Amino acid sequence: MMMSGRVWSSGSSHRYGFNGQEKDNEVSGEDNNYNYGFRIYNTQVARFLSVDPLTGSYPWYTPYQYAGNMPIGAINIDGLVSGVVLGSSDQVIAVDETGGNVNYVAFELTTWEDAIIKIRAHKELGNNIKVIYIQSHGLAGSVFLGTGPDGKLNTEATPNGSYMTIDDDELNGLDLEYYKLQKESGNTNIAIDPEKEQMILQLIELGSLLDDDGTLILGGCDCGANVGYTNDGDLLVVGMSKLINRTVIANADYTSNTISGKFLDTPRTYGLFFRDGWVQSPPRGTATNKDGIKITGIEHTGENLQLNSEGALYEYTD
Repeated sequence: MMMSGRVWSSGSSHRYGFNGQEKDNEVSGEDNNYNYGFRIYNTQVARFLSVDPLTGSYPWYTPYQYAGNMPIGAINIDGLVSGVVLGSSDQVIAVDETGGNVNYVAFELTTWEDAIIKIRAHKELGNNIKVIYIQSHGLAGSVFLGTGPDGKLNTEATPNGSYMTIDDDELNGLDLEYYKLQKESGNTNIAIDPEKEQMILQLIELGSLLDDDGTLILGGCDCGANVGYTNDGDLLVVGMSKLINRTVIANADYTSNTISGKFLDTPRTYGLFFRDGWVQSPPRGTATNKDGIKITGIEHTGENLQLNSEGALYEYTD
């Protein structure tokens, strides 16, 4: 019901109202339907009038729900989601159970073939994919992106203070450099391990699913770190950014699986493990590594990273 003094004057050309969406007054009368681009929302029943294109990712909701069944405390931007999390089963549950989440859909990361199929299907629903967050394991300057002998990526959490043996195959910045040199020079004497080449090709395909201004975030522990006088972390971030032609962010610290059951709306590194922060490729600037060598286009933010359930998809925090 409209409140006195809150209705635009008659004869005006103002077409927008609830959540800033355009009114559709032709079917159900004035101010009852709003066009969200992908679906029509009806304010009388607080529901969309057609099936949610992402209903397969949220089987516990009715296909006609609006904003996670919380029309007062949450909003739905356009009926779709522009952030993707690839991670452990615990992280998928945490994302799915985040109230008012309009930013992220989560898929369990088992193999890259499976992940690419799911993200491509997500994109074909009309989503503009702005962020893909990958939670695999990592080491300084390396990220584990190849399935090991069991044929499945290991994303389970490492217990605090303990070491986990990981049988997945790792990829580092030098692998990316060798691949780039081989392809640009055509020199077949530059040997590339077939398994590493397969990981690189899958990364290129994954990157192509991101929007042109999209961001790939590597959540593996320490994968963006430079140890001692090396610049291994910088090489990985720059090499991957050039490979997919997108912004790349990587963690230089330990990454938390979930924090008190939360994945979104909380810093990805638990406070006790925070040291150096996250590393980002262009366009955020330049920096020098620990031996004073300038690495063009790299920023060592010194800040923590947080994925948000609404508003900005991610932000840096103190």
